[in-house]
Amino acid sequence: LLADQLEDVNSIVKILAENLGDAFNNTLILTLTEFGRTIKQNGGNGTEHGWGGAILMAGGLIKKSQAYTDWPGL
Repeated sequence: LLADQLEDVNSIVKILAENLGDAFNNTLILTLTEFGRTIKQNGGNGTEHGWGGAILMAGGLIKKSQAYTDWPGL
């Protein structure tokens, strides 16, 4: 499940933050994919290749509980 995977990511980032100390405040962790999918399902209950992707950012340079988005129509 995504929730379980995000808990793993959280644990990894927490360990990194503890080990970096104050340097974590100037850290940006960036995970992304250039492979996107359309929002609308096709006839086979799947989705087609799309133009969007996903980016997960973490680190001391990112404010807590903040989402950045620029996805017209979503």
